[in-house]
Amino acid sequence: MAKSDEQVANTSLILAKPLASEEKLREEYDDANEFLAPMEDSEAIKEIVGI
Repeated sequence: MAKSDEQVANTSLILAKPLASEEKLREEYDDANEFLAPMEDSEAIKEIVGI
């Protein structure tokens, strides 16, 4: 199989997958924002010590 044929086949597989629901995407987005939110030093230390 030529490289371009392989790329087309791989792209077709990706495009055939169903899209995630808007609700699931929103939940993942909110989770990421919560994780990346700034925190106080004392909160950060508690998180690190808790690891």
